[in-house]
Amino acid sequence: MTFTRTKDVDGASAAPAGLIDLLPRGWHHLPIPDVDRTVVIGPAGLYVLVTRSATVVPIDRIRAQPWNGFDRRRPANAQVTSDLVSQLVSSLCDLELTCRPVVVLADDDNRLVACVDDVPVFHRRRLAEWLARQPARLDPFTTTRVVETVTGVRPSLAC
Repeated sequence: MTFTRTKDVDGASAAPAGLIDLLPRGWHHLPIPDVDRTVVIGPAGLYVLVTRSATVVPIDRIRAQPWNGFDRRRPANAQVTSDLVSQLVSSLCDLELTCRPVVVLADDDNRLVACVDDVPVFHRRRLAEWLARQPARLDPFTTTRVVETVTGVRPSLAC
């Protein structure tokens, strides 16, 4: 499956097609304006899902290296995005929230490459299982408050 990304009218990035359908019960997509990644919230907290279609990227015409093999003196894109989301959502909701990055590989055939910066990496088919296994960090009231503040819609308890 290949994920395609579209932009909502307000500038918020729409989630890659099919990714939100994989979220377990109690998890919600948060369309954050000007953040070009999927952001979700649930019992285990706030996460930015960085989707990748490959685990290697060419760094020049001759060689390729693991996508996470860039200069480690700079934070990875996933970490920078999660820090930005932490600040945006915390400010918007008047809460102190920490967003954590997760890399989700769109293609199950890709070989996993371990991240040196402790960002979890796994195939999309494991997304629901991984989220469900994470320890609870947020109470239902906080999750509901964030979803309602960000989206303007009160989430159903049946979600």
